Amino acid sequence: ERFEDLVVSISDSDGEFLLIEAANMLPKWVNPETAQNRVFIYRGQLHIIPKPHSPAEVGILPVSTPSVAEAVRTVRTHTLLTRASDQIQKTIHKRLSCFPHGLQTSLHRAHCHLPYSAAYVLARDPQLVAAAVHAFCDRDNRDLQVCRKMEHFSAAKHTCITAKVDFTRCLYAKLLRQQHLLGVPRNSGFKTLPSSHPQHKPYDLGIKLACGLEMLLCSAGGLEGGTGEEDVTKDSRWPAFMQGLKEKGYFQGELEGSKLYTQLFHTAKEYFDDNIVKDRSCSRELPFSEAAAGRNVARLLFEMPPNVGGGGGDTINQCLPQADDDSWLELSPEQLDRMMCEASGGDSKPSELDLQSMVFGMKTFVDKVSSHKGAEFPWSVDEPTQIAFDPESFADAVHLLLDGDATGDGSEEDDDSENNNSSGEDEGMSALMEEMDRELADTEMGKTFEREKVSACGGEDNPSSPQPVDIDFNLVKNLLDSYSAQEGMAGPASNILQSLGVDIPLTTPDK
Repeated sequence: ERFEDLVVSISDSDGEFLLIEAANMLPKWVNPETAQNRVFIYRGQLHIIPKPHSPAEVGILPVSTPSVAEAVRTVRTHTLLTRASDQIQKTIHKRLSCFPHGLQTSLHRAHCHLPYSAAYVLARDPQLVAAAVHAFCDRDNRDLQVCRKMEHFSAAKHTCITAKVDFTRCLYAKLLRQQHLLGVPRNSGFKTLPSSHPQHKPYDLGIKLACGLEMLLCSAGGLEGGTGEEDVTKDSRWPAFMQGLKEKGYFQGELEGSKLYTQLFHTAKEYFDDNIVKDRSCSRELPFSEAAAGRNVARLLFEMPPNVGGGGGDTINQCLPQADDDSWLELSPEQLDRMMCEASGGDSKPSELDLQSMVFGMKTFVDKVSSHKGAEFPWSVDEPTQIAFDPESFADAVHLLLDGDATGDGSEEDDDSENNNSSGEDEGMSALMEEMDRELADTEMGKTFEREKVSACGGEDNPSSPQPVDIDFNLVKNLLDSYSAQEGMAGPASNILQSLGVDIPLTTPDK
């Protein structure tokens, strides 16, 4: 808002996370593929560059994926067209209203028993905690082989100290619940404590962080990855990358060896190293953040003073502040429901079950025509109504307007004959349906349906015909039976009812 001419694009490992917050209000065409270079923040508001809906908009809005420059120009020029709806704006602003003061509530400070080398690296760059957690949790067999050696973060080579480490709550829960597939690495000097020991969590978290840092260092090619000795121009993909830059005029016609050419060359080299180079030591391809983190770990280890923290052993820091309570990891079903209601903007108070809304919502859901992408709810996406154009009907209407007198009598006779034919077909279909109902009434499946009650004064013209099935009552009964069979777990009945806006109060299984 302070920088009025600034157009910002924000994304993370999940993609356009701002769209995730307003997923229920987005237009149907928006998905991770079509939203590329179309989502921006401009003057404190979210802008989504739409696709053109008319020939007049083709020259204004990009049809295919726009370039960054083209997208920025579109947002600045056509602000009213690209601004997201008020509902999307309110949802995102509500989600961001707790920041920046809400950042402290999302952090968790824990004690970790780490080798001095690991504690030194994390103290110099606390952001490496996230990369180390992701590396440990997403490990593969090649990474496990690296952990068996533990050449740089071994407790046998460095004195272990208890340090305070700041996690986000998500990272702390993810690391704490992660298990060692092969146990503690051998010859690493790490101690294993029983779960009942008061120091179990610091030791367990320290081992996992040390293994994660070792994996990151492996991704950078060892200590050499942080000294700048690695030449990415030897990569087999480098010639094709350079050729593409030259064809697109990246070097601006500068001669090789000039000052500007050298600056552009180093910029391209850094981009290639950060975004394209694949780790040669591990089998999986590393994202930019993890590859850069690995080189940062190597650089910090290279800068670490020698003969510091060596020789092994344990040191307990008595001046550490108390670790945060992690009781927030345990939630009751009621607390989880309340959190989900608050996140969705609903009412956390228990509500009475509305059977009429359940029946109406289910009928509307069944009548909705869905596409090949799956079932759709009638009110899930607020889109403009599409007009169905039938050329034959339009041509007949034009002929009637032009030749109304000549064809008026014949059309009335045709309408009468069509009405007679349709009424005869309806009577035949009704008789066929009644015959099918009589046959199914005596079957085991037919006996499971609840039927409409007959009043005492009412009579039946045909006593042999079965009572009509109470469709609404059977619908509600079957839905509640399916919901009860889920026993509190997620299932099709609860998913459909929640999507229809029907809140079922918690009941005991015998109800």
